[in-house]
Amino acid sequence: MIGIIILVIIGKKFYELAGEYEKSKWGITVLGIVSYYSGVFVFGIILAAILIAMESNWMETTDRLSLALIELPSGGLSSYLLFMFLQKKWEKEKPQLDNVINQIGNKE
Repeated sequence: MIGIIILVIIGKKFYELAGEYEKSKWGITVLGIVSYYSGVFVFGIILAAILIAMESNWMETTDRLSLALIELPSGGLSSYLLFMFLQKKWEKEKPQLDNVINQIGNKE
């Protein structure tokens, strides 16, 4: 249930970001959700590699809630990093209205 709530929040933030910069709203929303799952997947691979190297049976003895609480920060971090990257990138690409207004009528 927490996972669904997190996905809705991530989707809403990416949807609003895309709307603010006039990009594909649903495409960016899906990209945000995919970034969440990508972060969880990469973190899971890293965690499994560490635990295998330590010859630990921690994964077999841990309950599902503990694993979910571990995956939330990794997925959230990857979504946040993508969100900030897109926001900064699109802010740079956004034309400055003052410059555009001053260029009207000038032939260069």
